[in-house]
Amino acid sequence: HRRCFVGLSALAECGDKQCGCYRLGAFGDSREVFSTAVALEAQRRFPSFVPGRHAGALRYVSVGCGFLLSDWEVLTRLLGCGYRVESAALVDTLYGSRDARATAALQQLADWVHGAQRGGPDASVVAYASLAAFGAAAANWCHVFVQMDASDIDGETALDLARRTLAPGGVYARLENHQRKGAFAGAWAKTEAGAMEPVDDFISNARNHVETAREKRREADAAPLPKPRGTRDPELAAQTLLDCGDEVAGSCSGGHPAGVW
Repeated sequence: HRRCFVGLSALAECGDKQCGCYRLGAFGDSREVFSTAVALEAQRRFPSFVPGRHAGALRYVSVGCGFLLSDWEVLTRLLGCGYRVESAALVDTLYGSRDARATAALQQLADWVHGAQRGGPDASVVAYASLAAFGAAAANWCHVFVQMDASDIDGETALDLARRTLAPGGVYARLENHQRKGAFAGAWAKTEAGAMEPVDDFISNARNHVETAREKRREADAAPLPKPRGTRDPELAAQTLLDCGDEVAGSCSGGHPAGVW
């Protein structure tokens, strides 16, 4: 395991209480279930990328990603499954505005990815200020493409961009805010022929997985605590324990990024 201590104070997400993805609302688990679904789908489609089988790493894309808290959650689950992240392309018009909070969020996420993957090549973390800039740089390139609560990007536009930029076998996953009706999530996979096909049971499998994990946590919480064995070293409350994978090579290149970390 690797212990990665990085400040993440600039990361954030929508706090609108009417949002169907609002964490403290009636549908507060939508982001957790979605990020779990993305990780499970990656495991199903790219099992050879898990260390111990064959070397490899995922290339990740997120559009309309803002202050990146939800992306951190997805990446945490992917790394926790044993993947390395070779590169992350992050696309939002905010990144062309020199917004100080957005710049800080990008830097902090990049620092976290680099720290979590010590022992291998650094991941390339690249920010783009437009879909066009990213699309020009990444034909048939990525493995995981996400769009989370980004209603300013039309779903069909994002699906077409995913079709052009995903590698065969890659998956495009979308989380939509339907306000008081809750959230919608779906996924499409790119075939060898280049078509985008819907993924069956994308969310239902993840929800079952989350519920099982919660039940195990409840059982663990109810169990009597073991007797302490010596003094525990103090640790930061926000520490993240992640597996590191085999060394891989490659990076995102081309196009006109808004920033590279």
